[in-house]
Amino acid sequence: LYDWVMKNTCLTVDGVPSDLKPKNYLRMKPIALMRHGKAAQSPEINADMYRVLTKGGRTESLEMGKWMQKQGFVPACIIASPALRTHETATILAEYLTFDTQEILLDRRLYEASTDDLLEVISELPDSKDNVLLVGHNPSLTWVGSRLCPSVGFVFVPSAVPRVWWLEN
Repeated sequence: LYDWVMKNTCLTVDGVPSDLKPKNYLRMKPIALMRHGKAAQSPEINADMYRVLTKGGRTESLEMGKWMQKQGFVPACIIASPALRTHETATILAEYLTFDTQEILLDRRLYEASTDDLLEVISELPDSKDNVLLVGHNPSLTWVGSRLCPSVGFVFVPSAVPRVWWLEN
């Protein structure tokens, strides 16, 4: 999974010396899109919002937190769907990455989101927030990843984190 994530990220011109950047260079905002960890099935109708992570899902989330830390990705902002499994995933990551769990933002638009919903959330990010982590659901994460980086074939398995870059205006 980790090798797949590394091979399936969008390339950025960040890291290029400033004297080599074009005059109209737009800085990119790093955004990590993460699907929640593996969740337990619920036999109850209308219980989707309250599904919890399985033991394996908690382990996946912790392992991804370790990987993100190793990559130097320290989120300045974590936004998650209010579904229990996404909030639980975000909390595990926040604790591992020493991000204050009280600062996790829950945004209803990330639950059963359309591509436009997710792009709206991304477009509203303040300029001061670099390294943003969005924890959400499929299929919207796949749709947005594919729209932001059309040359990459995104398929989000639980706890996958391809990093994408959003152009700032």
